[in-house]
Amino acid sequence: MCRFALVIPFYIMVLCSAFGLNPVFAAESKGSPKQEQSAHKLLVGASYFHTLMDEINGAEEQIAVMMYACVIPKDLRDDHPVKQLVEALANAQKRGVLVRVILDREIRRDGSEDTINNRAAAFMGQLGLAVRRDEPDQRSHSKLIIVDGKRVVLGSANWTWSAFYRNREHSIWLADDSIATTCLRDFNAVWQGLE
Repeated sequence: MCRFALVIPFYIMVLCSAFGLNPVFAAESKGSPKQEQSAHKLLVGASYFHTLMDEINGAEEQIAVMMYACVIPKDLRDDHPVKQLVEALANAQKRGVLVRVILDREIRRDGSEDTINNRAAAFMGQLGLAVRRDEPDQRSHSKLIIVDGKRVVLGSANWTWSAFYRNREHSIWLADDSIATTCLRDFNAVWQGLE
């Protein structure tokens, strides 16, 4: 067994303890976390994607995304989960939801630019989404989604096919105003610094 399979749940438990939460391990749940009594939920496997779709589709005021890697396929297949998430963000914006996305822009050690997020940034721009890229010397390694300033999804999963279908990823959904407010304050500071 990979040692990281034990480390990541432990890390999430430590985070929950730091915020005074009791972690709920509900892997592969198909229900929306909004319908559950718990204010937090571990997301493993497909539950991450389904929770994101539920949150994006249910957003009423704003969505803030800070993502290290967001990979859109060249052929823009309709069944690709990242394309579905990005289109859901665009649909939320059409409903009047403020949508802002920060994607990493990194310079490799050899001085070349890592282009992993370029296609996603261009696609988001074509859909009219507000996208900012961080400074090349600052890595945005976050995988953070804040919805309506009340709910947060954070963890290890990037928005890639591999993260949804191949990797062992652990993320957590939190419905906690103080955590969401703190995350949103940090997001806003980064967003304003990228103008």
